[in-house]
Amino acid sequence: MDRYSGPRLKLFLLIPGWAPILFLSLGAGIVILPMLRQGYPLVHSIHFNLMWVFQYSQQVFGGDFYPRWLESSFFGLGNPTFVFYPPLCMAAVLPFTALGWPAGSALVGSMLLATAVRGWGTYRLGGLLWPSPVAVAAALAAMASPYFLVDVYERGAIGEVWAISLIPWVLWAGWRLVLAVWLGQKRFSAMVVLAGSYALLGLAHLPALLVWTLVWLGLPWVMARTGRELRLLGFWLYGGTGMGLLLASFFLLPAALDQRWVSIDLINGWEMYDPLQRFLLIWNGQGLQLSQQEFDAHLVPYFWMALLLGLAGVGGMGLPERFRSQDPLARRGLLFLGLSTVLACVMMTSLSGPLYQI
Repeated sequence: MDRYSGPRLKLFLLIPGWAPILFLSLGAGIVILPMLRQGYPLVHSIHFNLMWVFQYSQQVFGGDFYPRWLESSFFGLGNPTFVFYPPLCMAAVLPFTALGWPAGSALVGSMLLATAVRGWGTYRLGGLLWPSPVAVAAALAAMASPYFLVDVYERGAIGEVWAISLIPWVLWAGWRLVLAVWLGQKRFSAMVVLAGSYALLGLAHLPALLVWTLVWLGLPWVMARTGRELRLLGFWLYGGTGMGLLLASFFLLPAALDQRWVSIDLINGWEMYDPLQRFLLIWNGQGLQLSQQEFDAHLVPYFWMALLLGLAGVGGMGLPERFRSQDPLARRGLLFLGLSTVLACVMMTSLSGPLYQI
């Protein structure tokens, strides 16, 4: 079931089975090569990243296996950082700190791991639709995509890096469930993968979880061809999503229930961290204003590119039949990706401000 049996491009290129692993490993190494040569860069969040790695690792290997309170912060008074901040970005550095690597080197190792996870997930997702060489090319492009590199090398947003790396796995599991329903095959294993990847997404980055959950809700409605398929897809896709949220509830529930102890206004008072000032497009009552944030403003061109690609995906469904793919999975998948990309772009504007305030 790793490959859909519908019409596909015939590519007369034979490569051995180990070649994709080699290409993806080399690709991940090349993407992170500047870090491997020069160490962890002076990213925007470097002071948080280094401090968190040191304290988190120290507490885990000291017997506190799920640190929520960083004991050494503020001259020993402590800080409830991981009561509210998702812990996956720190759990990912533990294998490297366990080897005795310093904090900066451990961060480099975790970024290499995240890049490989993103590449392999994109390859598995592409393998459902395309021949292996095309899937490898898509994976290499995903690992070198501009926003991902900005997160790694400039912003140092390691939580968001991991969220972006996990989304292909969520999509891959969802596509497998769609195929299983369409072809009448077993679905439980794909639902388990969906639950696991969705749980890790919730443990990686909460804004990404919010955006992805809203775009994910439409998948059964776009991919179902009959009312029966809609019910089946809803059961398996929403069931896997709910299972994932349940697996991550050990973090999500306390973070939600303890909100009354958070003085969020003290953070929002800083323009740099005010979520309502971090949108790529802001409606100021007189017109649209582009982002002025130093590490967001140059992402505006990629915002427009993503919006145009999303609209192209939606508009592609209206093309004459001879110009459209004959593969129903490809056609409906293109529509879903187009609609979800447009929705995600809208959520990067101030029109979605009330959602983030909630």
